[in-house]
Amino acid sequence: ACRIPIIASDAPGLNTYIRHNENGLLFTVEDHEALSKCILKILNKKNMSSKLANVAEAYYRNEFNLSKNIKPLDKLIRNSVFN
Repeated sequence: ACRIPIIASDAPGLNTYIRHNENGLLFTVEDHEALSKCILKILNKKNMSSKLANVAEAYYRNEFNLSKNIKPLDKLIRNSVFN
């Protein structure tokens, strides 16, 4: 949502949302050398930063919007509490 490229460890939970080379970069957990390579890749490859940031923002806006997440949860809670 912040329009910055994402670099994250390939850990459960994170790798559910981040697709390597598509909307961010993943590196093996605790592999500091791989992390540094990801950082350098973003710094050295022209347009990679903006490409990753744009795809990540679009993914965020599509997956984490009110109508898709909050409203169904609100409906579930209201149905559970008031029925």
